[in-house]
Amino acid sequence: MTKGVDEQNVLMETRGWGRKNSRSRDVVLALKSQVINLDEPIGGVEEKLKVVDGCIDELNSTKEQLMDNVAEALSSNLDAMKGALNVAIDD
Repeated sequence: MTKGVDEQNVLMETRGWGRKNSRSRDVVLALKSQVINLDEPIGGVEEKLKVVDGCIDELNSTKEQLMDNVAEALSSNLDAMKGALNVAIDD
């Protein structure tokens, strides 16, 4: 027993390669123009990032100075407390 096979072949209409290549070129050209249009805004963003990086560096420097000042203040307070305790114990 053989299974029935459709002997009807459906022909597909195809367009010529030239037309397909032309469409591909159109898409590529459109994408290139969009990339070019993005270059200018990206340049502005890069400049802003440089400014932000500079501000971050400045903040980190200020943070380190603040931490050093706090550590120095705590150390001097600790020394004063030790001195006060030693005087109280000696009496």
